Parts: sequence; C-alpha cells; structure tokens
Amino acid sequence: MTKPHIIPQYAQRIAKQLAQNQKAYPDENIRFLLQDNPVWVMESLKGLLDAESTTTAGPNWLLEAYSILLGQQLEFLRYGVDRGRAEEIDLAHQFQHRVVGLARNGRISTLLLSRIAVLLRDAKLQPIPELFEVAAELMRETQPPEDFDFEAIPSFLQDLASEANNDPFEIARALTEFTYAMPPDALTMLAALILNEPSLGIAEAAPLMILDDRTEARQMLRQVLHTHAKQLSPVSLRRLIALRNWLPEAERKPIDETIRLARRHGVECAPWPEPATVELFASVVDGSGAQGFYFLSRKGRKHTVASILTRLGKGILDAWTLPDISKREMEGIVSDIKAEMPVHSTTWKYLDRAIQHHLATALDTHTLPPVALLKVAESTGAHAWRPQSLNLSEAIDQLLTELPEELLDPSAMADVLRTSSDWAAFSGITESWFEDDQEVVDRLSTKRSTRRSALIQKVLDEVIQPRASKWAERCLWAALWCREGPDSLRSFWPNFLLVAKALRENHPLKDISLMTEIADQTVATAMFRG
Repeated sequence: MTKPHIIPQYAQRIAKQLAQNQKAYPDENIRFLLQDNPVWVMESLKGLLDAESTTTAGPNWLLEAYSILLGQQLEFLRYGVDRGRAEEIDLAHQFQHRVVGLARNGRISTLLLSRIAVLLRDAKLQPIPELFEVAAELMRETQPPEDFDFEAIPSFLQDLASEANNDPFEIARALTEFTYAMPPDALTMLAALILNEPSLGIAEAAPLMILDDRTEARQMLRQVLHTHAKQLSPVSLRRLIALRNWLPEAERKPIDETIRLARRHGVECAPWPEPATVELFASVVDGSGAQGFYFLSRKGRKHTVASILTRLGKGILDAWTLPDISKREMEGIVSDIKAEMPVHSTTWKYLDRAIQHHLATALDTHTLPPVALLKVAESTGAHAWRPQSLNLSEAIDQLLTELPEELLDPSAMADVLRTSSDWAAFSGITESWFEDDQEVVDRLSTKRSTRRSALIQKVLDEVIQPRASKWAERCLWAALWCREGPDSLRSFWPNFLLVAKALRENHPLKDISLMTEIADQTVATAMFRG
C-alpha cells in the first residue's frame, strides 16, 4: 500500500488553525521539509485543486491552508532560482506550465488561476505570459462581455469588504488577487467604481492598488485616480503621497498632478498616526542577505505584531501586520521567530536606514514593495520611508571615523582579521554565511575526491574572491546591526567593520580567517547536498 503523502496532513492541520481563528503558518519542522523537498510543490497544487472542488457551508479553510503551503513552497523555490540552481529553475518552469495545462483542460477556474498567479508574484517568481493568456481565454469562455452582470458588482464588493473586515489594505489585496490574472482594465474598472460609489464605503482601497506590479495596470490606475481626485479622502491623499515615492521616478509626475488636483478640490492631507510605543527587533543578516524586522506594540489588552522581510540586492520581500491579538498569541509568535534565527532589539535609526536602502534597491531592480509595508508604517507610527541607498564605501569610511586610533593600527587590524572566524562564530551572526548557488555546485561537482583543504582554497579563489564586495556589504550591515543592538553585540561592530574595510580594499583572503570559514561552510553544504 502506498503511504499517504505528508502534505495533506499539514494542510488539514493549518485548516484547523484557521477555522479556530488562529495565526496559521507552517512551523519550523514543516518549513525544513518543504525546503528540502521542492518537488512537493506539485502535491500542494493537486491539493489546491481538490480543495476548490470541495463544497463547504462556510469559508473553505482547506483551500486557504493549501494556499499558505503553496506560497511557502514557491518562495523556497524562488530561493533556488535566485541562486541559479538548475533543478529549481526547471521545477519552477514545470510548475507554471503544469498550471497552464490544467487551466486549458478545464481543471482550474479563473479565480483559482488568479490566486496561483498572485502566489507566484508574492514569491517573486514572475508568472509566465502563457498564464495570463490562458486566464484571458477562460474569461472569454466562462463570462462573455455581453453576459457580464454589472449590477451584481456592488453586492460582490460589499461581500468582499465584509470578509476583509473593511480594512482597505485587505480589500486592495483581495481585489488585486481577484483580478491579477485578468486584463488590467478589470482592476481599474473596480477602482473607478469604488471611487464613484461612496455608499460602498471602500474608496480608500483604490489608491492602495497603485503598487500593482503590472506596468499597464499602474498606468490605467493613475488615470482613474486623476479623474477621481476630488473623491480622495484626506487619509487616501496621505497614503498616495507616501506611495508615490516607492514608484519608478518616471511614474511620479502623474501622481503629483493628481495630488495637486485633489488639493485644489479642497482635500486636505490627513496627519500621520501618532507614534506608537513599539519594541523593535531585527534578525541577523543571513548568508543570503535576508533580514527580518519585527514590531511589537500594545493597546490595552490587545497586541499587534508586524514584520518586514528584506534581502540585500532584492529589496522589500514581504510585510505583514497582525492586529488585536492576545498576549499569549503574541508571545507564541515571538517565540517561534526567535527559535529560527538570532533576533535582538534594535533602534529606529537602524530600521529607517535599512528600509530606505531596500526601497532604493527595489527601484534599481525594477520591483515594487508590497503595499502592506505602508500598513506596517501606519500601525507602528513610523513616517513614510523614502528610497535612499547606503553607499558601501562611504558608509565604511564614515564609521571608521568613530573607531579609536589604536584599533586602526596595522598590527591590531591584522589581529582582528586573523581571529575573525573565532569572534564571528562567538557572535552567532555568521552561522548561515556560505555560498550556495549553481556556480558553486558546478565548480565542486567534479572535485569530490579532492582534499577538503584544496576545495576550500578553490572556493576562496574562484567564488568568494570575485564576490568580495558582496561579503563586504554583509559585514557592513552586520557592523551596523551590532552597533545598534544590545550590549552583548556592540563589542563586535568594530570587528565586522574592519573586515568590511579589508574586503573593500581587496586584502588577501588568506589573512581573513572568516573568509576561510565561509569557504569551509560552502564546501560542507555542497557535500551535504551531494
């Protein structure tokens, strides 16, 4: 007898948590299994199809559970794609074409296809053009334009708003998910409708749609917002002003014209929410450049947890807010976070510097941050962040001026570099620092019988040396993190800064023991993967 797959068990567990109104996300053990078995993404796709066909009296929690699992798996898949690993690139290609094939065979509805497209987008896996093409085909077959029931839209929007607890961010997210695989004018039609119908009470969702990652959709939305500028509320105006800074520079002028037009119609910009009393935490910058920021606040007996996930070279990957949870729920979430990675208190100075740098990176890489980033800013009382890159060399030079002269003595610096693997390990920061992309696999795949020391030297010479500036950046952010962290970390920041300086200046890697340790961990990881 074939043993049942483990994915349905996890989906049932998460569905039960959702039904009990609990925060549901894959725990650490599940995530390790998902990350180590990327091919299971096909099992979650099968479960998603089966769940959609299941008739339920209320919310389809199993469908939501499979969506959560699939979203996590697609994110893990994207990690491999980012690293250029051939297996994951091929699997991502197979997955999307499998979805398209199922849709063309009538196995996937338009709504589910749109949901899958959103999951791909949120995982930063760009949906293939064929996915949008088949979505358009499904719409033409199932809902010809002449049969479209426009009178049913207000009722649909009211139901959607109710399910989203009238949260404009959730409404905007739901509308984007509903229309993502449709032609862009579907989203703009709904935006125009909710701005035209104040009785619906959801007009504040419209400006939040402007961070749609489809260029054509943003262009149409800009026109809709300009046409309905006088319908913007003071809060919507404030949000639009904040969001325009996160758009490509070429797209800001039309938004500015809309802002001016709204003001001419007498719309006054609402003030930002009062700053909240917030505890700030930041995880270590891991080897992939990922870092999480966490916000804990309380109002009466209710607590809010918010988070922002970033990655060096990629920008803002995710943001979320959990309002009105109990102290016990908050402590459980914080415990799970701390069990996975080193997390320490930090300052607004460090947070602002990091978020603004990642916003600039997003613009440089032609990606947009999630609109939930604005919700985090509002819920914590932060002001709107503006893109501002942190220049590696300038930041190193500025921090060097804060060091005592004795640390800049050549013999003292040499000692820091020589012992860097020891103090870095003691800091707990560099455990995940290694290279893990396809180039490493290719360079080591034919060297299995070579002595370990020779493999380490090969990685140092052929992989890490050409990427010295990348590791200098990792060390700089580690220095900044330690500098703004608790007392237990502050003693490490000058050391990481001196390593960053040495890497910037192409110091011989053999003199920097931390680099040898990174090469060693790279070889160990490659051998473990086989």
